[in-house]
Amino acid sequence: MSKLISVNRVHLAELLGKGGFGRVYAGVVSPQGDVAVKVIDCESTADMLGLDDWEELRDYLFAEGERLSEAEHANVVRVFSVGYNDSRSQVYIVVERCDRALIHECRQGPAPLATAKTAIAHSLRGLEALHLRGMVHRDIKPGNILVKGSVYKIGDFGLVTDNLIHGYASRQGYTEHLAPEVFEVGVTSPATDVWAMGITAFRVLNGEPWYEETLNAMGIDRSDFVDTAHRLEEIVTSGRFSARLRWMPHVPKSWRRLVNKALHVEPSKRYRDGGQMLSAMSSLDVPDSPSWACAYSDDRIVWMRRTGDREELVEWQRHAPNKNEFVAFTRPVGLTGKRFTLARSKGILSKASVLEELQNFFKTRS
Repeated sequence: MSKLISVNRVHLAELLGKGGFGRVYAGVVSPQGDVAVKVIDCESTADMLGLDDWEELRDYLFAEGERLSEAEHANVVRVFSVGYNDSRSQVYIVVERCDRALIHECRQGPAPLATAKTAIAHSLRGLEALHLRGMVHRDIKPGNILVKGSVYKIGDFGLVTDNLIHGYASRQGYTEHLAPEVFEVGVTSPATDVWAMGITAFRVLNGEPWYEETLNAMGIDRSDFVDTAHRLEEIVTSGRFSARLRWMPHVPKSWRRLVNKALHVEPSKRYRDGGQMLSAMSSLDVPDSPSWACAYSDDRIVWMRRTGDREELVEWQRHAPNKNEFVAFTRPVGLTGKRFTLARSKGILSKASVLEELQNFFKTRS
């Protein structure tokens, strides 16, 4: 077991994760029991942000943490308490312990459509609750949507003012979720949360490996924070970002329209807030047929679903950027029965051509 460290009356155990504004530990506190504790070192954070007065940052974080403790909702990670330790120049925020972050699911590939709808709807309900209280999250992304049981919750609040967020973003790689107006004037709002939710939804629907490919196709190297910031700012502020997103072929057009509206360059043409985006999403249907599960590798993508006593498979072989082919077939789940081909590509195709053919195929199987 990790050595326990006492911070006031909160006992910290193993490190669960870290980000631009602190570290998150497992903890134990009475009467809640197992919790997560975010510890923010105000001196180093103030220095990172170029601030002269770390105590001002401490007081802001403390006040914001107290405010968040009042934002109780089933889809918002509960804040139990907040405090600071002047001798260590630290603020700590005690929150409910969750099982994992949504980003871990995204790394496996696209979420099945039914799962994606649940994750996005739950997140939007939490975002709506914050917006109704006049709060802005400022850091919506898959890593900050946590899962507890079967419930998705918004957590790890940005805790950063508008006059700090642009500097924070350019240093810490958060730029991937910044709306155009944040780049241009550095001001956040419910509309900037909607933009970030649009990027999050894209990553859930398509999976992290595909998202990485999409950024690479835009000339964005995520390993270089400075280059990522500059390249994204150029594309996002030009209004071309949503048009350059590449979608997995099984994602229905109705879902693409939802995300594209959330990513409109003009804030007034996006969804007004989390509640309006949630209302729009509620009309999107998940097909009655089973959702596709997807297995992803560099040279092969496979979709599979079971219908009755048979399973359908789609295999996309990616031999090279301009050498692609696919085959779709159905076969029995058991050992007996015949395999039937449902469709195949018209020879060896470019990526764009095979994507178009696959999209047309998936339309017929919804």
